[in-house]
Amino acid sequence: MKIALCFDLDDTIYRESDYLVNVIIEFLKSINENINNKIITPEILEKNLNRRKPDILGQIINFLKLPKNIFFELHNKIYFFYENINTNIYPYKDFLEL
Repeated sequence: MKIALCFDLDDTIYRESDYLVNVIIEFLKSINENINNKIITPEILEKNLNRRKPDILGQIINFLKLPKNIFFELHNKIYFFYENINTNIYPYKDFLEL
């Protein structure tokens, strides 16, 4: 039995925004932010974030208008989720398995 893991976050196989939405939701839960009144969708992220900038996580914190006085603490926490989240994302529907 062969098992393969494909990690792709540049929108080639997977939609990066789907991953980021899951990161943001878990991050907000961890800091007890009410996510019911926040509109976090892949489409919103795609329109409002520049994923080519090196500090996408800082952009997310700014986008969510989280407190600036604990910015570095929040940045470290969201970075942790970005690297360690256990979530399912799926390839584009026209992706061909090799």
